[in-house]
Amino acid sequence: MSSTTIEQNIIELSISKDNQPIINFLRDVNNKDIIDMIDRTVNLSIFITILNHLLETLSNSQDFDEKRYISIQCILKNINEGKVKNQIQIVKIVNRVCFELTKLKVPQIIELCQMCTKEIQKGTDTDNVWKELLPVLVNILEENVCVEFNGEELTGKEFKNHLIKTLIMMDWSANIVTSLTIMFSEILLDKDQHQQVVRKLCDQIERMTPQEIPMLIYQLLGLCKKQNSQIIFIKLQSYFNIRIYSNKESVNSDRNSMDVIGDSIDIAYVNAESTILYHVHQYANSGYDTKEYLNTLKTLTKTPEYVLHPFQLTFLLTISTIPFYEKNVFDIIKAAIFRALSDDQKRQESKWVRDMIPAFDDIEKVIQTIIECSVDERDVVVQGLVNLTFVLLSTSSSIGREHHVEKMWSIGKNIIKELIKKKRDLSQIIIQKLCNLIITGQNVHQYIRCLQMISKRFGLTFLENQKCIVELIEQSIQVSGPVASEILDVILPLTKLSHTTRDNLILMLRKGLHSKCIETRQMAVVGFIKLIKNLKISNSAALQNYENSFDSGMSVLSQISLTLTGRSMCAGVTNEALCLEILGILRRCFMQQADVKAKLYDNLYETICVNQDLCQPLLELLWSHFSSFYVVDVAILPPLNFSNAIQIKDTDAILTERLGKLIFTIAMIICKRRSIGDTSPMLQKFVDVFEILSTKMTQCDLEHFELDDGTDLLDILPESQKKMLILKEVMSTYEALISYNLCAWNLDSTSSGDTIKQLFTGYCRLNDFSKSLNKKKDKKKKADANKSTENQNETSRKEGGSEKRVFKPPDTVMTLDVASKLLTLLHQTSVDWSCPEQANILKRNILFHQYALQAVHNLFISLKQVKYLEEDKKSTHFDYCMEIAKLLFVRCIQRFDEISEFDYGTALLSLEVFNTILQVVNLHFKNHWLKFLNGICDLKETNINLAIEKILSNYSKLLEASDDDSAQDAEVAKLIINGFLMVGAQIAGKTNCTIANKNIEWMKQMTEDRKLFGKAVVNSFVTFLFKLYTKHKLSTTLQSSFATKLTDFFGRISDEEKEDGCVTGIFNEAASTTVFLCLCNEMKSMLDDVDWIILRIKAEATWISIPAQIDMEQKRESLRSKERSLSCQLCQIISIMIDINDVSMPMGPCCEMVFKINTNLYQTLCNLTKYFTMRSSKLNPAFQVARFNNVVKDTGKSLSPVVNKLILYMDHNQIEGIVSKKKDAKLLKNKVLKETKLLPKLILEMETFSSLVIKLSKKTNIDLFKYVGQGTARDFRIKDLKTVLAEKRQSDENADSSEDEEPLSKKNRT
Repeated sequence: MSSTTIEQNIIELSISKDNQPIINFLRDVNNKDIIDMIDRTVNLSIFITILNHLLETLSNSQDFDEKRYISIQCILKNINEGKVKNQIQIVKIVNRVCFELTKLKVPQIIELCQMCTKEIQKGTDTDNVWKELLPVLVNILEENVCVEFNGEELTGKEFKNHLIKTLIMMDWSANIVTSLTIMFSEILLDKDQHQQVVRKLCDQIERMTPQEIPMLIYQLLGLCKKQNSQIIFIKLQSYFNIRIYSNKESVNSDRNSMDVIGDSIDIAYVNAESTILYHVHQYANSGYDTKEYLNTLKTLTKTPEYVLHPFQLTFLLTISTIPFYEKNVFDIIKAAIFRALSDDQKRQESKWVRDMIPAFDDIEKVIQTIIECSVDERDVVVQGLVNLTFVLLSTSSSIGREHHVEKMWSIGKNIIKELIKKKRDLSQIIIQKLCNLIITGQNVHQYIRCLQMISKRFGLTFLENQKCIVELIEQSIQVSGPVASEILDVILPLTKLSHTTRDNLILMLRKGLHSKCIETRQMAVVGFIKLIKNLKISNSAALQNYENSFDSGMSVLSQISLTLTGRSMCAGVTNEALCLEILGILRRCFMQQADVKAKLYDNLYETICVNQDLCQPLLELLWSHFSSFYVVDVAILPPLNFSNAIQIKDTDAILTERLGKLIFTIAMIICKRRSIGDTSPMLQKFVDVFEILSTKMTQCDLEHFELDDGTDLLDILPESQKKMLILKEVMSTYEALISYNLCAWNLDSTSSGDTIKQLFTGYCRLNDFSKSLNKKKDKKKKADANKSTENQNETSRKEGGSEKRVFKPPDTVMTLDVASKLLTLLHQTSVDWSCPEQANILKRNILFHQYALQAVHNLFISLKQVKYLEEDKKSTHFDYCMEIAKLLFVRCIQRFDEISEFDYGTALLSLEVFNTILQVVNLHFKNHWLKFLNGICDLKETNINLAIEKILSNYSKLLEASDDDSAQDAEVAKLIINGFLMVGAQIAGKTNCTIANKNIEWMKQMTEDRKLFGKAVVNSFVTFLFKLYTKHKLSTTLQSSFATKLTDFFGRISDEEKEDGCVTGIFNEAASTTVFLCLCNEMKSMLDDVDWIILRIKAEATWISIPAQIDMEQKRESLRSKERSLSCQLCQIISIMIDINDVSMPMGPCCEMVFKINTNLYQTLCNLTKYFTMRSSKLNPAFQVARFNNVVKDTGKSLSPVVNKLILYMDHNQIEGIVSKKKDAKLLKNKVLKETKLLPKLILEMETFSSLVIKLSKKTNIDLFKYVGQGTARDFRIKDLKTVLAEKRQSDENADSSEDEEPLSKKNRT
């Protein structure tokens, strides 16, 4: 029968409702005819109809089982051979066949499974129908109780496991990996099978083209919805690290900036990564559970290099845009960044930690790489970066975290810079959000700094956000002074680009100038001054031309606009006219409060330095105000009317003018203009007046200021308050005139030295008078103390009120530039602007030296108290720090003996000022230590250690020359050591650092030979010695030697016979307790490092446990090495703690500290034991390889017995203390309670450690119990057992002798 006849008959007979005809027909058709029919029609569109009728008929009778199976085999064979071209046809055929599979017999199903397996083994890239068939076949077989396969009877589940194992063992072709993934997604796999399959599939990624990988990952994500998703992402990290990020680093090293991906990076891999990230985002957004992987990453934050890898960070940023994951993702990223920063700090502080923790690449470089790969196409990642920026900027500062928080702010700011640079359309979102945070927040410094950066680098972009600019301008008059000043620094660069912005700012500043709040008025004054600085007259033409192309807005200063209407000007107004108008506005400041005017005076000199053309109108403005205080009559003293600067209102005297600041400001402007050859009449007029002022002020005495009339200036009467204010202003005026004569000093000056000396004499006269005020007050207190008891309460109240009114000298009006010139004059051998005769007049004056150094010291203290320096002044402040520090180091510290012979107070002050400068540098210029120290030592080295060595060698010589028994040298030694510590802390942590080793040995020798001037100095010195040693040495020899020396001094608890302590160096009666506490703090620091590393190795163990790793054996060996190092470090700590616990220490802080450290030590041991319990098994006792058994042995056999003895020692000493000091029973009771409350916690940790060791021993079948023993019974014990036993023996002997004597006495009585 022909196949055509069969085809026609099947179609015709199937039309009938009666199935019997077609059944009879098919019964007569042989198998070969059916196969021929299928081969002929399988590629025809009508075949689906034929197939439906055929299979439906064959399924109605068991007689057709063979025909049905043969038909299915033939169909699948045709599809596998590629004879069916239409994909839709194939899908329909396969779906229909799958529907029939449940009707096949088990042997037939097994045969089909084997057929599918063979097709998979071939690995041909055909239609891969097995991916739909095999899951159905496996699921059918799994339901069977018994399956016969290869002569064996298996359960359906056993056959399934065998089949999956067979598939896993095959060598898969890369062509079918995606199909295999689809297939396995439909098969129910147990946990182990699933992991093996996923690992096998992920291993195939390396063999696939970048175009094939996204589809595979899409299917893998479906396969790993509930488990093992981490295998996928870690494999992808490895894959893209080699193909994108490693190449990216090499490209970045050769190119300073890139706006696109480098040529050496195949764009195909970047596109593949982008597609994968899109799939990940889609899956996560549709409910895909990434909680398992996020929990893994949360654990891995202790190893931040894994989490902060570019791919992992990109993945996290991708899913961070989904609200459900946002908080968790940013918590992970933030924790990883903070951990990386902390790791870096720990590495700097400890050589052991440096060996345990690898250096991590700069986080900003990682983010830069992500931005460059993502900015063009990955909008989701870019959105995540924007959100990450504000998460980092929102990090709040706290004690001890300032450096880390500053770094996180810096990272956030740099992300903003790169995003706006590469994707300008993000600027509006970023700027608006920053403005909102500034307006609504409180701690907004970091946000303002970001806006300052945007304003300076992307001014035109910023101007597109006019709404934000207006909001910022309005906000500037509503916030505190420092914040307002920072906001002004945001707005001012924009005023150069837009007249509209400038005019809005001027309007708001005018409004602020009339505010009720003094701080707002001060802000307005500062704003106007900064505006003048920005509007340089010399650049007015350029600004006007640029403005015409950008903004046609007219100034709101109508007076200027009207004045210029007749001139031939295109548009706008000149900077010169605007500056003059602003000066007219500032004229009204002279009617403001003294604090407002002080802000004006503080900034005018800098304004003239920038806009020198404004000098003439500014001098005229100042003259009109200054003349109201200047006394023209040369015969009248004083030459200034100080009374006009103070007003009496009700019961208070109010200062209305800071004459000292006014005169100093005018003096600086005069000297600046004279230095450039200005000879204008107004300038000469001021010069003449200041010469007269200098002369007449030298002639003034107390009576000229009405200060000698016996009035008590410390009284609360308004007249007394007025004279107090006059005294301060006169002293400031003397300072201002000294500054004027100093700055005006040149080679033509013939009497500058004499004039300054006379002015300083007048200043000293007032200073001595002010000191006498406080002395009088002290005498008055003593007199009041002798009054009758009836008025005692009233007197005490008066004293309480008067104690608050003490004279405080006014702040110096000098600035750092004047102070630097003054110190140069006093300490340099010669200066090119003075003749030696005049300079020597001041150089010989001891009080003047002290005054100059004290003024400089006050200036740097003020600088140290500023939380954030203005960005435009940082460079100037740093230069003055370096200049003055160099002068003091070269001329004072290196010549300390000479300066001491001249005046000991001057020498002491020079050390103090130098230390204060070091503190300022450490606070505000941490990143410029190399430049600073090179500047001091006049070096140009890239190695900071050379400059440090030069400075420390001078410090060490000074300290060696000091005398331990001299009270005077003790003050010097304290300053020397403080400076030594600050400079020494900058020693770079390098292997075999010569300077570090040299100073360690020197400091060790000092501790052995010298007493070091008491507790405070010893504490600083020993603490730094430990830090330096830990930073550069791996061993604990120093700590061990200190512990031994302390036991030699205090004695040992274990020694029954007490001997006198061995006194050497700092190990003496006065300082030994301090040294003991320093050693305890060092041990605590070492334990903290151990805890830090334990957390890290736990995370590394978690990382290694994840399959799909590369270089797995290398990572395992690295982990084992770290575990051995950790055990070794703990053994050394335990050895030292054994000695510390055996010290016969005094009760109090020492005992309390030791108990705390013991508790911490046992907690650390418990954590490490838990870790090894997790890592170890009977087959793999990891703790043995790590030599943890030595730690257990040392703890159980040596440490624990000593700790138990310490507990007995403490109990015994507490009882003796209570018995011997009954008068202080309450104090002793509190002390005992404080010390004994630590005991239960320590005992708990000791017992917990023992139980954990036993658990580890049971798990590994290795006997560790022999080391920990049974513990100590503490509920009931006999103290001083030997004494008790001796007493018991004596009492027994006495009892026996009394029994022998009793019968004899009875006999005698009878």
